Amino acid sequence: MYFPYLRGKQNELLAIRELAAEGIIGESVRPIIEPVKVNLSSGMPRLMEALSGKNIVPLVILNPKVGEIAEDQHGVSTVSDFFFDSKFNYEPTLLLDSVEGFEHQVSQHQAVLEKTGRFAVVAPGGPGVETLQTARKILDNQNLVPSTLVVAAQSYSRVKRAWDTSELVTLVDPFKPEDRNADYVNNGEEEFSDEYFYFSDDGWNGVSDHQTIGAGWTVGGFTPRVVAIHWTYKDPQVDRIMIRHFTSGGVESLQGDVASKFLTAAQHLVRFLDAHRIPDTLGSRQIRRHVGNETFPGLGPVKKFSIENHIELIARVAES
Repeated sequence: MYFPYLRGKQNELLAIRELAAEGIIGESVRPIIEPVKVNLSSGMPRLMEALSGKNIVPLVILNPKVGEIAEDQHGVSTVSDFFFDSKFNYEPTLLLDSVEGFEHQVSQHQAVLEKTGRFAVVAPGGPGVETLQTARKILDNQNLVPSTLVVAAQSYSRVKRAWDTSELVTLVDPFKPEDRNADYVNNGEEEFSDEYFYFSDDGWNGVSDHQTIGAGWTVGGFTPRVVAIHWTYKDPQVDRIMIRHFTSGGVESLQGDVASKFLTAAQHLVRFLDAHRIPDTLGSRQIRRHVGNETFPGLGPVKKFSIENHIELIARVAES
């Protein structure tokens, strides 16, 4: 099983929705969605309907830690309120970042957790065994039995001892962010991760990641001097996922003419895909279309193409 971790930004939601609509992903992909926009009605219903049509059950985080909802002191129950009376097929999920506030959050969202019958916990910060044990006791005291734990941890056996549940999912974050797009210019081919091929052998029920975005949270909004397209693909020689960064130029680049810069980076990518016979994905087909038409979709969609490519790629690996 593959659990891609996505924030509720427009293009991240669109990526999942398009992959589902095209029938590229199915039940073996369980998106983790951390809503970030207070106005959930703008994109969430269409996404949930698209996923439901393919029997995909996402994990929806009730207590997001970033974005508008997290910053809105009066919106602490925004996600719970939105989903409580809905007919969406989803698994409510709590973020576990520390035990100090976890007990309060369990109580705050208990009605939703009890109503659905299944719920998940996501612990992204690499919590220790004591933290996991304490969190589990908090849930046990409320007669709540979690169905899934998604955790950033190296040792399956230690997590299993602390948290005996039906599904244990390993959360990895292989993406190495740079301060500026220009810093990717000299980055060649890099190993991304081989975890996608071996998580089952190590005892995990699934694998989760932050695709080609990384776990860090940024709002964005500035015009880059360099356009960078991050692209993952399978190493043809061994079982591992690789990544390359296709850029429009160097650090001396000036701001402006983002459309031309995108086409330069995208042309580099297409030539690489052709030269190495990398199998096409929904994301690469969209990149090819813009290169062929010499059009610029905007920086948000460019990120979406990268996300779509990665999710399709890992879904194939996880199903094999």
